[in-house]
Amino acid sequence: MESKTKLLDQMRHVLRLKHMSIRTEKAYVQWAKRFILFHHSPSCPSPATRPVRALRRGPAACRLHPVLASR
Repeated sequence: MESKTKLLDQMRHVLRLKHMSIRTEKAYVQWAKRFILFHHSPSCPSPATRPVRALRRGPAACRLHPVLASR
């Protein structure tokens, strides 16, 4: 596998090698997309900067992602 191949394309390739169903592949890729988008969201900063920003903004420094807040 080339190193230039995108992460989700690599994931699809591995799932196809393991003979997973197309619906399983789609579900896993969608889960991975949501995971990546959530952890790169500006509303929830990285753990290293969280305490500093929390001191500046108060207790609501890191709000939950809208999908998680609705649960």
